[in-house]
Parts: sequence; C-alpha cells; structure tokens
Amino acid sequence: MVKNMKSEKEYTEGISIKENKLLAKLDNFWYYHKWHTLVGIFVVFVLGICIFQMCTKVDYNMTFIYAGPKEFSTSEGAQQKANITAALSSSITDLYGEDASADLHYYIIHSEDQIKELEKETDENGHQLYNTAQIAAQSTTNMNDFNNSSTFGDAYIFLLDPYIYEQLQTQSGSNERFVPLADVFGEKPDCAYDNYAIRLADTDFYKNNLALSAFPEDTLICLHQSFAFSDKTYYKCCYDTFKKIATVSVLSSAE
Repeated sequence: MVKNMKSEKEYTEGISIKENKLLAKLDNFWYYHKWHTLVGIFVVFVLGICIFQMCTKVDYNMTFIYAGPKEFSTSEGAQQKANITAALSSSITDLYGEDASADLHYYIIHSEDQIKELEKETDENGHQLYNTAQIAAQSTTNMNDFNNSSTFGDAYIFLLDPYIYEQLQTQSGSNERFVPLADVFGEKPDCAYDNYAIRLADTDFYKNNLALSAFPEDTLICLHQSFAFSDKTYYKCCYDTFKKIATVSVLSSAE
C-alpha cells in the first residue's frame, strides 16, 4: 500500500516537472519572440479583414453624390438611403441590366443660415437640441472632403443643397463646372434653377419615386463636366442617366 502511494506521488511530481518545463519553454519563447509573435498576429488579423472586405465588397455600377443637410447616419436615415439607392439603381437597369446597383456618397453639410435655424430649436426646458458648434466644425470638414471627392472622384451626377451649389459655382469662376442643361435637353427647362441645375422635386423621376422625397425639397441635380482622365464609356452612361432623371414633362412654355 505504501509502495502504491509512493508511485502515485512520483507520478504526480513527474507531471508537475513536465508542466514546469513546458511553462519554462513557453516563457523562454515569449521572452525572445514576443514582438515577432505580436506582429505576426497583427498581420494575420489585418489580412483577414482585407480578405473579408474583398469578398463582401459590392461593385456598384454608378455612383451619385449628395451634399447637404440631410442626415443619413441614423437608423431612419439609413433606411431612407437604402430606398433612394434602390430608386437610383432602377434608373440604370437599361444600361447595366436588372441587377444594376447604384451607390450614394453623401456629405452632411450645413450652411450658416441652416445652423442658425438649428440654434433656435430647443427642448421643453429651453435647452438647445443640437450642438451647433460641432455641426459647424463637421460641416467645414465635410465640405473639404466633398471638394476633394468632387474633383477627383468617379461620381458625375450631383444632388446638392443650393448653398453648396452656389459655393461650387463661385469656386469655378468663368469655367463651366457643370454641363449646361441646354446641351443635354436641347433647351433649358423653364423650371430650371439656372443654366446648369434643376430642382430634383420638379423632375418626373422624383414624382414617380417616393423614396426621393427624403431629400430636402430644394435639392438641385446637376451633371459635372468630364475630366481628362474620365472613362468615356462610364461618363456617357452618367450623361444618359442624368438626362433620364432630370427630365421634366414640359421643357418650355412654348411646348
């Protein structure tokens, strides 16, 4: 009986020694290779994310840009954006097939007047509902991002708040940033905002797609000029899509 107990003790001590040796090896490995191991784990993690994004990325056929005060980051706004992109996708099925997919890039930008209006909105205790200082700062950042994107991006159909549209026109000076409506339709629609833009709400496409009512009523639609580096085939598709979306039932009072 004593012999068996001794054997059991030796057995237990043997396991303990083996575990200590294993821990010592792991500790030694970690001491000399911890940075290599951490870097390796990080690389594998990043590669995993990249592979996942590549596998799940949606290749859109056409991109539209919206810049204005409309908020799309809330749950309600996200649903509205999904409905809008579905409507926009329907406008390009004749070009890309029934599975055509459009994307809407948006930049939330408030004008000074719009921010002043937000300052007036308070709760029942008289406290401001919005952090207007933060909104103003974010609008400045988003305006800069929008300017960069609109100059070097792949979107040519713009949906703009009138304030932002006027800012772009001022920046352009004597250069035509947008395509004249008369070049697209043969003449300028009577209801046009000016020679280059038309109010989205006046178009037939807007009236036939309830989802677009999520945009502010004064949203303008216009077509950016092509660039030297523009894909001519893609730009022609954007041109044709703009013509379809911006069409109004009556172009002039003479008709």
